[in-house]
Amino acid sequence: YDLSWADLRSYLSAVLPRPGAPRLDILVSGCGNSPISVDIAKEDFVRRMVNVDISSVVIESMRSKHPSLEWAVSDARELKEFDDHSFDLVFDKGTLDALRGSNNATNSELLFAAYRRVVRPGGVVIIVTSCGEEECMPLLKSAFDKVGQAVVPKKNLEELSRKAKRYKFEIRTHDTIYFGSMDVPKAEL
Repeated sequence: YDLSWADLRSYLSAVLPRPGAPRLDILVSGCGNSPISVDIAKEDFVRRMVNVDISSVVIESMRSKHPSLEWAVSDARELKEFDDHSFDLVFDKGTLDALRGSNNATNSELLFAAYRRVVRPGGVVIIVTSCGEEECMPLLKSAFDKVGQAVVPKKNLEELSRKAKRYKFEIRTHDTIYFGSMDVPKAEL
């Protein structure tokens, strides 16, 4: 992915808190060695942010580069290190795509179930992916009470298309941001 936090932020304004709103507990799932975690951590709306990846090597590397941030090894399909309803926001950029590479839909279902479990009622799950609507929407709609999406046009589409053509691949013209949320139970209103 060639999408930075700055590229994505304008597409997320509807789900990010307004200035002065309560700050959020955030989980960055499958953080890898991307600078996005560092960029999100600079936002005023962050109270606590936990960055997880299945690779202990990646987590140790990121912990040594950014010791002020919280890092943990975790399988995003389980997130067993976290209690139910631990986070206001779950952010996934590429984790779903990595799991989809196995061509096993169970991985996507487990991932969404884990996100659903750890997100608080009224919270939001943000998934940045190349997963098409026809594949992802049915899974998302079965996992979350509300689902939305935003389309992010690829910045370097011509270059990517030229490269892909050499290998007889097709390139999608955009990436997608899916938003999943859980309703607040009526008893909590």
